[in-house]
Amino acid sequence: MTEEPVAGALADGQWSAYAQCGPDPNTVWNPYYIGVSITVKDGAVTSLDQVFGSSTGEKGAARLSWDASENQEYLDGAVSGVAAQIRQALAAGSLPSSVDTVTGATYSSKSLFEAFYAAVKKSAAAGGVTVDDPSASSSGSGDTGKDDGGSEHSSEDANGENTAGEDDGQETLSTHYGFAYCSSSGSDSWDPYYIFVEVKAADGAVKTVSKVYGDQDGLVDPSVVYSSSQNATYLSWAIDGKFGGTGYRMKSIVKQIQAKLDAGSAVSGISTVSGATRSSKSILEAYEMAAQNAAANTGATPEDAVAAVAGGGGDSADPDGVETDAVGGFSVDSCLCVRARCTYRWFSCRIWGVLLHRVVKALVLP
Repeated sequence: MTEEPVAGALADGQWSAYAQCGPDPNTVWNPYYIGVSITVKDGAVTSLDQVFGSSTGEKGAARLSWDASENQEYLDGAVSGVAAQIRQALAAGSLPSSVDTVTGATYSSKSLFEAFYAAVKKSAAAGGVTVDDPSASSSGSGDTGKDDGGSEHSSEDANGENTAGEDDGQETLSTHYGFAYCSSSGSDSWDPYYIFVEVKAADGAVKTVSKVYGDQDGLVDPSVVYSSSQNATYLSWAIDGKFGGTGYRMKSIVKQIQAKLDAGSAVSGISTVSGATRSSKSILEAYEMAAQNAAANTGATPEDAVAAVAGGGGDSADPDGVETDAVGGFSVDSCLCVRARCTYRWFSCRIWGVLLHRVVKALVLP
C-alpha cells in the first residue's frame, strides 16, 4: 500500500458511493454493489465509516442481486484487508494510492477501493476540486487469480493465452470443453440448441467451471442455433439460479457443481433449477463431457470437442439420444416405462389376488 497527501478543500460532511462488484466473463456468481460511507472534516477524509453490500447502486443504476448468504464472507474478507489499509492511511493523514487485494476476495477488494474513491470524488466535486483516482488502475499485490466465489481459475494475457502459474508459482490450468443438446419436452415448444461448458483443470482433474453459454454460432450444427430472445431466461436461471415462489434462491447448477469440486467430492446429487430443468440437465451433461475431455487431455477448444464427438469419440451430444437424469444416470424415458410397468403389475397383482381368494374360498369353505 502506498499513500499520498489528502487533498485540501474537500466538502465536509458524510458521503456515500457505490461500485459494482463482478462479474467478469469467467465468473459464475451474481454481481452486486459495494457501498461505502466516509466522513470529511476540515477538508480532509477522516474516516471510512461503513462498508456494505447492496442490490441497488447509484441513482439510475441497474438493479443487481446482493445475496448475503453467497457474498458476505467475501465482502467481510475485503473489509478486514482493504478497509483496514484505507483506515490506516487515513489515520496517517493520507489517501491510499493503492491497496493489496485479499486472496479469495479479489473482486470485492477492488470494488471496495473503487467505492471509496467514488465517495471521495463526490466530496471533491462539491468542494470544487479534483482528486486523482488510483482505484481504476490498481491491481494490488494480493491478486492471486481467485474470484469472489472462492474458486480457482486461470489468468490470460492480452492474446488470450493461458498464463496462470508461469510467473507466480500457481498451478497451471488447462482448458477443456464439453457440450450437450438442449430441447423442449412434449408439453412445451421451443427451438433446441446446444450448450457449451468450459472448465479449467490441473493434471486431468477439473478445478472450476469457468464458462457456460449457448451455441449461437451453430458450431455443432449450423441448423441448431441458440436464440437469446427465446432461451436466455432459462439458461440464465440454470447458470445463476432463481428466486422461488417463497423468495428463496434456487441454487444454480454451476454453483452446485463448483461446490462439489471445491469440496473434492464427486459431482453427483445435483438438483435441477425449477423452470429450467432441461437447461439444467444439459449443463450437467456438457460438464460431464468436459470433465471426460479434461481426464483425457482433449477438447482444448470448442472445435476440438465437437470434432472428437463427430469422429466417434462419444455420443453425449447426440440429439437422438436419451436424455439422462441429473442424478443417477437413469434415462427419463426408462423411468417412465418402469413406472408404467410397476403400475400395471400392481393392478394385475390386485386383480389376480382377488380372483385367487374367491377360488380358494369357494373350494375350501362349505
